[in-house]
Amino acid sequence: MTTYIYDYDDEKNTGKTTKADHEKIIRKHIESLPNNQKTLSPLSAPARGKLTTSFWGQAWVQNIRSYEDLEYRIDRGRSYLRRGAVIDLRIEGQQVHGLVAGLEVYEVSVHFKKLADDKYLAFKKLLNDQIHNTLNLLAGEMPDDMVLAVTHPHTGLFPRSDEISFSCTCLDYAHVCKHAAAILYGIALRFDQDARLFFSLRGMDNLLLSELAKNAVDKGLDVGDTAKIQELFDIDIME
Repeated sequence: MTTYIYDYDDEKNTGKTTKADHEKIIRKHIESLPNNQKTLSPLSAPARGKLTTSFWGQAWVQNIRSYEDLEYRIDRGRSYLRRGAVIDLRIEGQQVHGLVAGLEVYEVSVHFKKLADDKYLAFKKLLNDQIHNTLNLLAGEMPDDMVLAVTHPHTGLFPRSDEISFSCTCLDYAHVCKHAAAILYGIALRFDQDARLFFSLRGMDNLLLSELAKNAVDKGLDVGDTAKIQELFDIDIME
């Protein structure tokens, strides 16, 4: 049986293209890129089922699905991601850059506001009060009160929709086009690979993680745990 997918980008589309045809189109787009754009970091998402496997990835997906003002575009973006249209996605601090293949290759940028100071300080205090959970933070293995502190829709660490700004080279007039929505979903897959990127995206990575690691050592974690903290957070705290 032939599998068909609808090409949302192509308003002149006769209706349907096969999955193989779509993959061929994406390869052609990649080959047509200038040489300085051919060093790509593509995403590979499962065709069905859960998109992500980690706590941070799944919590990210749950958060963006709560954006009622983006609901229609969000679903179309997930479809784009699942069929391999996100051919590049890089998280650089609070800025995310991506390339999404549709009729053309579209350049997408997404910027996230820094986490508000009051939220940052409240979360840092919680972690310092539960310093033994530091090693489990990035793995998402946290007690219920810490999970709630992270994911709470009003006081947690995840961005609200009004803390995100988008740009895309497509001609879609919408505030968030389907290409930007695909990048939003794709961010979750990057968190599966490295949860530290979440803290980077919220503008709190270096300060928070290094402070937590040093506090853990000051409070008497053994040498083995100290080494684990250094490796986990990619910092040097050994004297």
